[in-house]
Amino acid sequence: MKESVKVELDQKQKTKENVSSRTQKLFDVAKGIHPKIENSDLAIDFPAYEAAEVLKEYKIKADQSKTEAIKFVRRQMVTR
Repeated sequence: MKESVKVELDQKQKTKENVSSRTQKLFDVAKGIHPKIENSDLAIDFPAYEAAEVLKEYKIKADQSKTEAIKFVRRQMVTR
């Protein structure tokens, strides 16, 4: 009984060590990346007025798609 408990404890300890070493590696990677992200400029310079124009275009396209879908459904209902 003592032997099986000891083996189980050893396995748990090894698992814990593996997990902690993996976690430490992930933290090391994050520590290396974080300063680069914090100190870098944005990769995309997208002015607000362009964003507003794009939003308007998408809204118009969405309305057109809705209209076409309604037309299609109405045609299907009329032909039946």
